[in-house]
Amino acid sequence: MFKKYYRILLCYAVCIGVLFAMPINSIDILASAKSDTNLLTNGGFEEPISNGNIPGWKEYPSPMPSDRAVRVTDEMKYTGSYSLLIEDNSGGSVGAISDKVPVEPGKTYTASCYAYLESSTGSGARIYIKFFDSAGKEIGSESFGVSEPKGQWIKLSVEAVAPAQAVKGEVWLYSGTVNRGKVYYDDVTLKEKIVLELPFEYGAPINLGPATLAAKTQGVAIGNEEVYIGTNGSPSVFYVLNAETGEVKFSQPLNNIDVVWAITVGADGNVYFAGTNDGILYRYLPKEMKIEKIGVNPSNKWVWQLDASEDGKIYGSVYPDAKAFEYDIQTNTFTDLGVIYEGEEYVRGAGVTDKYLYLGIGAKAHLIRMDRQTREMVEIEFPATGTDTMVNNVWIYGGKLFIAYGTSMTIMDEETGEVLKEMDWQDADTYDGIISPPSPYDPNLIYFRNKNTGELWIYNMASNEIKVAEPGVEVTKSALKGIDWITLTRGEKAGRKVLAMVSHLLEYVIYDPIDRSFTRLFPEIERQGIDVQSLECADDGRLYMGGYQGAMSIYNPKTAKFEMQENQPSQIEGIGFLNGKVYFGTYGGARIYRYDPNLPYDYKETPDGNPGLFYTITGQSRPFAFASGDNKLFIGTVPDYGKLGGALAIYDESSGKWVIHTNVVQDQSIIGLAYKDGKLYGGTSIWGGAGIDPAATEAKMFIWDVENDVKIEEFVPEVPGFQSPKMIGQLSFDADGILWGIMWGNINSSREGFALFAMNSYTKEIIKYRILELGTKASSWRPFFIRWGDNGLLYTTLGRQLLVFDPKTLEYKQLVSGWVHLMTLGKDGSIYYAVGPNLYKLPVPISSVVISSDTTQLEVGDNKVLGIKTVLVNGKEGYLDGTTIEYVSSDPSILSIDKGVMIAHKEGSVEVYVNVTQNGVTHKSNVLTIEVLEKQEEGEGPIEDEEPVEDEEPIEEEEPVEGEEPVEDEKPVEDDEPVEEEKPIGDEKPVEDEEPIEDEKPVEDEKPVEEEKDEGRLVQTGSWLDVKIFMLVGIVLIVGGVALVLYNKKRGFESASSLDKK
Repeated sequence: MFKKYYRILLCYAVCIGVLFAMPINSIDILASAKSDTNLLTNGGFEEPISNGNIPGWKEYPSPMPSDRAVRVTDEMKYTGSYSLLIEDNSGGSVGAISDKVPVEPGKTYTASCYAYLESSTGSGARIYIKFFDSAGKEIGSESFGVSEPKGQWIKLSVEAVAPAQAVKGEVWLYSGTVNRGKVYYDDVTLKEKIVLELPFEYGAPINLGPATLAAKTQGVAIGNEEVYIGTNGSPSVFYVLNAETGEVKFSQPLNNIDVVWAITVGADGNVYFAGTNDGILYRYLPKEMKIEKIGVNPSNKWVWQLDASEDGKIYGSVYPDAKAFEYDIQTNTFTDLGVIYEGEEYVRGAGVTDKYLYLGIGAKAHLIRMDRQTREMVEIEFPATGTDTMVNNVWIYGGKLFIAYGTSMTIMDEETGEVLKEMDWQDADTYDGIISPPSPYDPNLIYFRNKNTGELWIYNMASNEIKVAEPGVEVTKSALKGIDWITLTRGEKAGRKVLAMVSHLLEYVIYDPIDRSFTRLFPEIERQGIDVQSLECADDGRLYMGGYQGAMSIYNPKTAKFEMQENQPSQIEGIGFLNGKVYFGTYGGARIYRYDPNLPYDYKETPDGNPGLFYTITGQSRPFAFASGDNKLFIGTVPDYGKLGGALAIYDESSGKWVIHTNVVQDQSIIGLAYKDGKLYGGTSIWGGAGIDPAATEAKMFIWDVENDVKIEEFVPEVPGFQSPKMIGQLSFDADGILWGIMWGNINSSREGFALFAMNSYTKEIIKYRILELGTKASSWRPFFIRWGDNGLLYTTLGRQLLVFDPKTLEYKQLVSGWVHLMTLGKDGSIYYAVGPNLYKLPVPISSVVISSDTTQLEVGDNKVLGIKTVLVNGKEGYLDGTTIEYVSSDPSILSIDKGVMIAHKEGSVEVYVNVTQNGVTHKSNVLTIEVLEKQEEGEGPIEDEEPVEDEEPIEEEEPVEGEEPVEDEKPVEDDEPVEEEKPIGDEKPVEDEEPIEDEKPVEDEKPVEEEKDEGRLVQTGSWLDVKIFMLVGIVLIVGGVALVLYNKKRGFESASSLDKK
């Protein structure tokens, strides 16, 4: 019997030990969160209809007219067996309203559903949250709706904060008066959102003004003895200049347009232009000096180029889908010319004659000739056909085709197709992208700007030769955007034809081929704010920014000033830092510029500039990802147009060498990089350059051994419940050495969303994650940024929204409404982000203001700077940007304060203080008493009280005690034997055959929990520390059990022996 008992006890101990030794992450433990509770009844419409009523819902209007319907159906469903159909054929309102449910003021609520638009016009499907007070009066409402896509289930979600007097809330599924069609709804929820509680609330956003400024243009037309320009900006501005004087005759902002590429003068003398985001064709009427909107072209939204025929037609080259359109000026009608080249995306430029329309294709170069009457199309072969470039312009002069692709060009005989001349972009004498019409003095002469020297050159069609135009001087510093002949009307040269040229940087030059003179004019064109394209914070707290299609800016929060707002470099996609220098990665050729903040600005396209062109990554286009470490700079890129496969560029500052690796992950771009302990971790996007579809179906991560310059492995992060990532980036290590990342892609076959995840970088184990369906992916290349606050919180642009996460619980909070693509953290804890051209600050609130002066006595006529220090609620010293300061002196006649400088006027005593106001809240500083004394005459002795005591013996230095080292000779702390700083556990590398120590550092309060939170899921899986703790407990129990058995066994034998003796 005793043996049986011991066996049972031993088995029990072993089982308990094994149980405790099991890895906790092999067990799914689900916790129900408050935000998982659906406040609505019958949100899935599965409950049986009762007396014609839908449980938990009522139809609107009631009674329901015959031309509208709200009913439960099994025709379509997202989950379960049924959904709700709202059908509207009336032009009236119709919808379904949930039963009212209790809500609490100040709480955040999220209403969501899945909608299927079978057929719909107008605003399509829409969901509302409405709030009511105790009297049943509606006091708040928020909604969200979509009209596309049709034929698939899509998620709608709207979030709202319950107003102060709210006691009830309800959800509406609604079709407005402009809607027609059928929409199905399913899985409707209303949930209280668990919002992260921050240590403090940020102040309201402060607009610091336009950050990136430029006076630039992409589109210029010359005609009617006027120059027509669309500037880059947010918004763009349309300018009309007197072609002879450069004087501005007319200007008007173009709302909703940020760049104009397409502009031409029609046969009717009017000017036609279009932007790149709405497909609208505009017309400027020179006689009336006004702009009118013609309408939306039928082909596509991005208009690259407009070309005018002599018979009154305007032809548009558009993207995507490689389409083109025709606009007939006389009949005021559009015609969609359809897809010009199947499988390509761009009609990038065109040229027109009386009979043909020549259309340039990309991202693989092709030239198509269309008969303008029959619409018959024929491909014209030329040397660049099928190569990775695009035909961006075509001119037809003197029976010759000038086919432009970048700054390369082929000149062909239009009739025979014979190639007469080729200019390669690498040639010393190539053009810069645009050519003039033939000279009025010799129709064989075509003028162009040499892109390498900036000089004006001539191509002679008769001799097929090129040469410099005398006197061989630099025309402009930037590429020409407009070039044409004008007629002078004043002075000795009245009636003379001259060549007018406008550059990208709005340099305006007139060339007279008769006397070979150049005239430079300076139009009064204001610099415009252009959309911020990149934003990073340097170690010294300065913010570096690049603009869309141009501009570079530096903002210093300490001085609250933009220290620099320059035109160049152009379109900075990514910014990196290494050893005190700043690196700008620019669009178009993936050109890397280096800038030294300690030297004056001196932009050059050579390495000796500041910034200067430091390196070009061949075959690549957009350098978005930067990281640095151990004297190396790492850059991840997106390839050129029409290409797949980005590059990893590594610059070693010690050796000055670059190493480039393409297709690190086959056919994928690199958009996220993080470096630690000799290894580089990368994340990819399946998308390549514009104009080509992805070949890969899943984005990946990779690990690169930097010392051996080799890829260790590539893999797809295994985030449970996330089916297929398409983008992974940004990546970032936290203070404990845990690697964090953001991915976007398919949660399942019908749902897209995001995952924020934390990974053990050694084992690739996902430690915790949260899946979210919010926001938008927007760009296929720009990463979702991750920044770490000193408070340990994670700030991000996940979903292109400004969010903050608690990395322990993965609860989050949205900090501002609207889209935020770029953000960074200031050194004082404030958040800086960009919207359009403007830089915004989300400030940490001020706690107190302290003023100081190194003296409280001034003599009449003295000046003294008054020191101001703000202390923030996070304990840090704050910056004064975004504040207003009022300086107060109790008697300005004695002492006044001008811009922080105290000025002493006459003898007396005053009290001074400052009022610092931020977001409407004013903080008064401490008060200083300043005494103003009469100015002493030169040579006057010191004040009596300051006279030194006569015959006072100087204090001698104390002799050191024998055997004791004098204090001043003590070895300074910095020369002590260095104590090696203990690395964070996450920095340690794993010992062979042992799990990495990194994960032994437990996350505070972390438990193995899988938890539904709001729209997403929070899952925390146990770390290896959990495993080892439980193994240890298990071993202790096992050993204890065995010891107990042996001990009792021994006692049992002894007892038996005693009984025998008795």
